Amino acid sequence: MPALRLLIYVAVCVLLVGGCGGDVSPSSADANRPAPTVAKVDLVIGVAEGEAPYMFGRIGGVVADAQNRMIVTDTQGDVVRAYDADGTYLFDVATAGEGPGEVDTPCCPAVGPEGALWIRDDQNRRYLRFRVDAEGAMPDGQIRMSHQAFGRAARTTFDANGYLIDVGNAQHNGGVRTMRFHRSIGNETMHEQPIPEAPGGRLSVQEVDIEGGKVFIPQPFGSRALDAHAPNSDWAFAITDRYEVIRYNADGDTLHVIEHDVDGPALSDDERERARRSLQRYTDTYGVATSELAFGVPDRKPPIDRIFFDAQSHLWVQRSMPDNTPNEADVYDTEGALVKIVQWPNGVALHQGYLLDDTLYGTQTTEDGVPQVVRLQM
Repeated sequence: MPALRLLIYVAVCVLLVGGCGGDVSPSSADANRPAPTVAKVDLVIGVAEGEAPYMFGRIGGVVADAQNRMIVTDTQGDVVRAYDADGTYLFDVATAGEGPGEVDTPCCPAVGPEGALWIRDDQNRRYLRFRVDAEGAMPDGQIRMSHQAFGRAARTTFDANGYLIDVGNAQHNGGVRTMRFHRSIGNETMHEQPIPEAPGGRLSVQEVDIEGGKVFIPQPFGSRALDAHAPNSDWAFAITDRYEVIRYNADGDTLHVIEHDVDGPALSDDERERARRSLQRYTDTYGVATSELAFGVPDRKPPIDRIFFDAQSHLWVQRSMPDNTPNEADVYDTEGALVKIVQWPNGVALHQGYLLDDTLYGTQTTEDGVPQVVRLQM
């Protein structure tokens, strides 16, 4: 890392997370990239018409338990359902409401300590614990959130002490920051850690004054700040304009930096047109002239699309790909070494899913707008 860049990096760490710690030397992606491992769909759950348990409003996450039951949260339908390994509906885990074991906008299911199922119950400002067996699910406790960040989906994870890590926006040092709160079953915050903010000028978004307030207009295919949270309590941060991902431990110390010198792919003609229409909707809605924006339609996508972790706490860096081509992610182990590249069908999203060594659970939406759970095999 050049000296100036290292200096800037360390300064950002000190200012944003109180000192990164650990080894700040970046690990680079292997120049000799291995051939991708291809994941193919072997099961789909979700229909446009039919029995209610197979119809989803908006899927907020999927996880598989030790018995290979799939637990699916429907954030629009306010229901959590269980399916067997063949995709057959078994029972409702939770239904709409605010009482014990009831949910409002559920997401982010996870299997936690002692095999318990946890659900992020967003609008009820809590996490729910369930005991699940062959007969059904039983509520078994809850942890209240430490913040008021409605609609902030983040993977439900736990630290080495079994404390749940609650991610959301909250007041911190006189401002609002995205925070990680380590919460006990007794609703105590045992530790808290701010997630870095993007340095000025790195995000493709513009604040615009309108009558009655301000709005933020994002650039289509522009850069975004991303964070991801691992089952072993590590976490990662990236800004998509560069292939540069920082991995931290639970205390916020830097473990390593993963870099790769790569540009994002050029936009297709269809993508350019979609981006143009997206900007036009913003300008029409808010009465802003296109000339007032500091950006237009970019020539290229950012190099990174998303980051997320699998069940082994391996980091997946999903690269931006050319239009209408398969998805692809670089997978790094806990030491930052590139261990494989995975390719899977275009249109299938894995960031809200559950990823094992050979089996991947994700989601997709059909051309007719039907949300579906998808299982893939490698």
